Amino acid sequence: MRRPTERRAYLAARQLAHHRERLPWMRERMEENERLLRERLEESGERRLVLSGGIAVARAEDGRVIVGRLPIAENRYEQLELDAIGTTQDTPKEGDPDERRT
Repeated sequence: MRRPTERRAYLAARQLAHHRERLPWMRERMEENERLLRERLEESGERRLVLSGGIAVARAEDGRVIVGRLPIAENRYEQLELDAIGTTQDTPKEGDPDERRT
């Protein structure tokens, strides 16, 4: 680690003050987002969901929400294959009248 110069100390203090000023707002926003995701999980009836953009949301044992990113496909062929699998799973059932309307 480099020697803590006066300038580096000033920048660190300024950044820390900035983050501490915004911490209450960030906590409030995080609680709102967690509440929204918990409601989405409850509506779906699933324990884990994968949202667009490769974001995985899951319910923890303690009731909190766990959020993470799924790995990105390394090449386009793999991505096309994943898209095809997702499309196959999303095809409507022929007997479901709600799905035939689209």
